[in-house]
Order: sequence, then structure tokens, then C-alpha cells
Amino acid sequence: VKDIAKKLIEKGKIDRGFLGVTISALQGDTKKAYKNQEGALITDVQKGSSADEAGLKRGDLVTKVNDKVIKSPIDLKNYIGTLEIGQKISLSYERDGENKQASFTLKGEKENPKGVQSDLIDGLSLRNLDPRLKDRLQIPKDVNGVLVDSVKEKSKGKNSGFQEGDIIIGVG
Repeated sequence: VKDIAKKLIEKGKIDRGFLGVTISALQGDTKKAYKNQEGALITDVQKGSSADEAGLKRGDLVTKVNDKVIKSPIDLKNYIGTLEIGQKISLSYERDGENKQASFTLKGEKENPKGVQSDLIDGLSLRNLDPRLKDRLQIPKDVNGVLVDSVKEKSKGKNSGFQEGDIIIGVG
């Protein structure tokens, strides 16, 4: 969390590794079709993404990335998000009952110009305090950090006391 917060404060965004897949958990009858009973099931592959260029397809079950065993979609999402853009990765997956491997260079996620949806604290949308925004909101030029752009109701962010307009300048 501290690494993510530091990147948000310094850059106003998080440059995350991005596979370009939609994933789900193995459930019900679908689970019976796979030898591996844990992993992240690819349900869609974005054209031109890292996954597309590596040859991954709908129906592939991701079981390992580098040395990290993937037991669920959350494992895959969280692990890929910690990797650097441009990093070479090795991904193990099951396709048609066979275990396969793909090696490729991880691309980044396209930027969200309205703000960064932050996994740092659930329910917060954050925006970099760039010079133009500081002028508009009359924030001193020497203040660096991120602006809480919005807070979802009934979220961890709301329950933690964050409000729209707060400025995060550091995380302890």
C-alpha cells in the first residue's frame, strides 16, 4: 500500500502492468472441464494487449505468473498490478487439458484522464494535483499530492472519513 501511495503522490497515477483480459473464477460445470481446479479463467482478451500478443485466448486458465501460483482471479489481478510496465513475464496456463507457457513483455494500462480509480482505499477516485488544478482550487504551489475527486457511498474510503476535495500528501 505504501508503494502505491508513494507512486500516486509522486506521479498522480499508478503505472500498472496490464494483461488486457477479462477473468472469472472456475465454477460449476466449467470447473469440471479443467485438470487444474484453481486459477483465473480468461473470458475475454483485449485486441493488441499483452495477453493478445502472447497468444492467450478465451477459455485459457491462468495458473502461474513468474513464480507466483495463481489460485483465483484476484490473485492474478493483484500480482499483475505489482509488476512494472516493460517487465518480461512467464505465464503458465491450461488450454484444452494441456499445461502451456507463454513469455512476453508486459504493457501498461491506458490512462484514465478523469482520475485514477484507486485500489489503495476502496471507493476513492483520485486526481493528480497538477499546476492547473492547484490554480483553479487555490492550492499553494508547494503542496504535492493527490486530490480526492470523489468518494463512493458505503465504501472503505467513505467509512475512513475521506471526503471529496481532501488532499492526500502522504501515507504513514
